Amino acid sequence: MYFQTYLTEFEGIDLHFLRHDFPLKKGQQKIPILLIHGFGSSFWDFYKISPILSNPTRFGYDFGGNGKQIVFDVIVPSLPGFGFSEAPIKPGLSSIQSARIFGKLMERIGHEKYFVHGSNVLGSQIASNLALIRPKNVRGIHLANPFFDFEANFVAKIKWFISKILKQEFNDLKIPQNMDSFERPDTYGSFFQTINN
Repeated sequence: MYFQTYLTEFEGIDLHFLRHDFPLKKGQQKIPILLIHGFGSSFWDFYKISPILSNPTRFGYDFGGNGKQIVFDVIVPSLPGFGFSEAPIKPGLSSIQSARIFGKLMERIGHEKYFVHGSNVLGSQIASNLALIRPKNVRGIHLANPFFDFEANFVAKIKWFISKILKQEFNDLKIPQNMDSFERPDTYGSFFQTINN
């Protein structure tokens, strides 16, 4: 299988990534895609799918659209501290900082717009953060086994919890903006009476 492996520096960290990028043939449209692995895994998770995405006809696939066959320029980085990427020297590298680094990687490669896939908890967080901090660059996002941070949105946490109790759809619930009743347990009953009224 053909792929190129690279090591480049971002913010003091040597970042390893693979790139499957075959020359564009007549009648093909190339789309960049960034595949981000999760915690406890590595770039190797995408080793078998990368050649298929970058050269589908070789494997009997046709990702056609608008009369053109779609092929992907597949970029698969190793998260900082995983695989062949250097571990950060300073503790506390967040998923937001990793997203910023991956955005810079795509910029350095020469891709202004691209799709992103994140797998597992950490890869999904990084992919989500990349879409949030670079909305003009990320054309689409796909998450496998994503993580939902309830602490980031207390109202969403309460809506999810109540939807499970009432067996209602999460988005159909109307929650009062005054959440004071959750600070005093004796007012739970009156709070639940105000839901959907």
